[in-house]
Amino acid sequence: MSVGAESVARNSTKSNLKPGESAAKVGDLRNPHADGAKRGRADSFTGGAACHHRTSGAHIRDAMASVMLDNEQGHTPASSRNEARQMIRILGISGSLRAQSYNTALLRAAQSEADAQIRLDIATLHGIPLYDADLEAREGLPAAVVALREQVMASDGLILATPEYNNGIPGVFKNAIDWLSRPANDIPAVFGNRPVAVLGASAGGFGTVLAQNDWLPVLKTLGTRHYSGGRLLVARAGQVFDAQGELTDAGMRTRLKEFVGGFAAFVEGLRAG
Repeated sequence: MSVGAESVARNSTKSNLKPGESAAKVGDLRNPHADGAKRGRADSFTGGAACHHRTSGAHIRDAMASVMLDNEQGHTPASSRNEARQMIRILGISGSLRAQSYNTALLRAAQSEADAQIRLDIATLHGIPLYDADLEAREGLPAAVVALREQVMASDGLILATPEYNNGIPGVFKNAIDWLSRPANDIPAVFGNRPVAVLGASAGGFGTVLAQNDWLPVLKTLGTRHYSGGRLLVARAGQVFDAQGELTDAGMRTRLKEFVGGFAAFVEGLRAG
């Protein structure tokens, strides 16, 4: 699995862009009636009395009938639904390089359990070298770091899926975050006020609880908004995932769905505020 590259500035206009969609298109969506109003004026000039009759008569009756039908069936108009439920883009980063990683598998399960208004992409840390200040000074940020950085900045929130090695954060994961914090002047753009949730799976009995705790001062230092509305600790992962990496434990799937939904609501609340 390779880290993709998509550079989108983190602001209210660009966060609503879908792949292949231009800023002009988003502008049209902010005023969905603009083109219709122009067409309506043109039609009224070319259609004469017949057009005026249609607008004041049958057209109004059709609109009223549509509203009455929506009310009878308990429907919310499509425009209101779209405004109320904008797509939430979450990036899940797996802190393990292993092909059969439980944490990468946990993020895949989270993808399948996410609600329709949530887009959850997955990134791994392959290709990121050990942090070397001399390398940074000589060559700048490595390509794999740039790609991951762009994914982070295009997201509305992050989920860190952390393993636990020797009761702490895995070195490969901390190393990637250290690269993402360079140069230091860019930390507010990459991490500042960005919602972050932490979950994890381990073969042992504690479910990455110590590693998750160790992430808290790191996330605070970077200025993120930590999601504390719930914890997801997957212990004895070999018993809840099958040989193909599928999450087979129904109870854990329910907890995972609730965790992702709660984090998405947290992200949406911060975005609205």
